[in-house]
Amino acid sequence: MFTITGPIIDAPSPGALRIRPTATISIDDTGRIVSLVDDTPIPTTTDDRTHILLGKNEFLIPGFIDTHIHAPQYTFTGSATSTPLLPWLERYAFPAEQRVSDPEYAKRVYGKLVCMDRNSPPTYTESTSHSLADTETFIHHIQSLNTPLIHPIITPRFVPTCTPTLLRGLADLSTPHTVRIQTHASESEDQIAFVKSLHPPGAEWGTGTDVEVLDRCGIVKSGTVLAHTTRLTEAEETIIRKRGAGIAHCPLSNVFFGDAVLGVRGLMRPKEVCGDAGTEFLPPVKIGLGTDVAGGYAPSMLTAMRAAVISSRVRVQHLMADAPPGPRRNLDEEVDFKF
Repeated sequence: MFTITGPIIDAPSPGALRIRPTATISIDDTGRIVSLVDDTPIPTTTDDRTHILLGKNEFLIPGFIDTHIHAPQYTFTGSATSTPLLPWLERYAFPAEQRVSDPEYAKRVYGKLVCMDRNSPPTYTESTSHSLADTETFIHHIQSLNTPLIHPIITPRFVPTCTPTLLRGLADLSTPHTVRIQTHASESEDQIAFVKSLHPPGAEWGTGTDVEVLDRCGIVKSGTVLAHTTRLTEAEETIIRKRGAGIAHCPLSNVFFGDAVLGVRGLMRPKEVCGDAGTEFLPPVKIGLGTDVAGGYAPSMLTAMRAAVISSRVRVQHLMADAPPGPRRNLDEEVDFKF
């Protein structure tokens, strides 16, 4: 157990900033916060080595959680970002991830990779049954560590490299083990076109879009994180809202590979939908920020924050360019550092 006394700053809800000038927080041996006491007196010195006093210009804030990063790709961070997504995966991402099959190299870089059973390099593609079995083994191993700080997550790369059978199997695995899921969706024009060629629009796959295919396989639900989603259709957005899934917003790679900017403000607001059954109010979408290394060129969350602000400004300028004459700034659609 140790304690920290000093200014503590957090954001309890979007748009709200809370500052506690003098507070004391206690953390147990597992890393869990066990108490937070506001308005505590700050001693000038302490002989207790388990009690940390924050100095002048120091403050405590929650960690900047990166909701989307590819650890095996770190060695070529930011490389060849002018290449379209699918060729970039084939030339750079897949070879780098395959190197992790070498145990010694893997110890230096990463461990378990993503699930893929089609449209991948022959030496990197798993059978469906092998992918499901490996994933279940991975889940049991992480859960056997019995620590609240580490949780397993199921990772089908994306629809082009995962058969519906694999996707359904992974969705089934997530339920009894209460495990989250992460994947990519609606990331770029070439990727979206590939999905439609694999799952043509029709009775089985709806409009043949990423989110519809994932949803019909049971992947889209509360606890699922969808990376990118810059080219969502109205139907896809509705599915995400209704299922309670979240989005990992990766502003750098969204521009590099998706040539698009995510409309964060609109997604984070509730939405009113009028249909044959009347008016329906859909909940806001949970959104986190991601660096998406190596598609993003920096592992720093501060860089991702700056990129989110810049890309938001660009999006607003495009919206205003297409709008009728009027006010030249639509602040309701813009993200800034005060948001």
